[in-house]
Amino acid sequence: MLRASASVALRRSRVPAARYMSAATTVSTTTPLTTENAAVVPSTLSFTQTERIFAAKSTAELVRAYAVFQTCQIPFLVRHSQAMINVSYKVVGSTITDWALKHTFFGHFCAGENAEDIQPALKRLESAGIGAILDYAAEADVEAEKKTPLDGVSSNELQARTYDYEDEAMCDANMRIALQAIQDAPANGFTAIKCTAMGKPELLQRMSSILVETQLLFHSLDGPVSRAKESYVDRLVDYPTFKTGIQSAGASFTEEELDALFR
Repeated sequence: MLRASASVALRRSRVPAARYMSAATTVSTTTPLTTENAAVVPSTLSFTQTERIFAAKSTAELVRAYAVFQTCQIPFLVRHSQAMINVSYKVVGSTITDWALKHTFFGHFCAGENAEDIQPALKRLESAGIGAILDYAAEADVEAEKKTPLDGVSSNELQARTYDYEDEAMCDANMRIALQAIQDAPANGFTAIKCTAMGKPELLQRMSSILVETQLLFHSLDGPVSRAKESYVDRLVDYPTFKTGIQSAGASFTEEELDALFR
């Protein structure tokens, strides 16, 4: 669990250090949270108020943050982080490797492995007037294995969090955890969720295309939008207009099929 979380955190970290450190209001955990562990306080704190922002950080934590971000600027280390962690587990063992990760990359980017572990971080943030966005690290439960590049995602720099498709069981597990995180979050809380962790990316892309095409079809049922502008103020189409538009689009349906489709 630690090895995956630390490796993912390292790959995500190739952003300017000041920007990431100033926006340090996200609390990551590798297990779902509970209501009492997820209090989020309203805050009017500005990112320019560095004295208040870093009030919750000790000098040692600030030094660690600087060292971590400097290390993350090394492309070779970022690209081969998972392989290096695996070698460390084999050579020096899990005890030393886990200790090193907890006190460096994992310790900086993740508040803890479970709801109990994140309590100190939440309390320190709250004392500085900073709320927390609960972020379940779904990648932490995926065993390291050889991946094929995702279409449209740069292999050199990770611009946003992405998930490679594993299988339906993994997606279902991520979905259940996401639902639990939503239910456990307080009324004024936030939970970060990535849809690609709960479904095949190709399927999500196709569904998005279907939604767009459906909207375009709706607007074209009565001809050009300029001619039918007044008809779509309330976003309504009657059956005759629907029938004419479908037939004009070249689709072949019987009267019964059109009626069933419209209803």
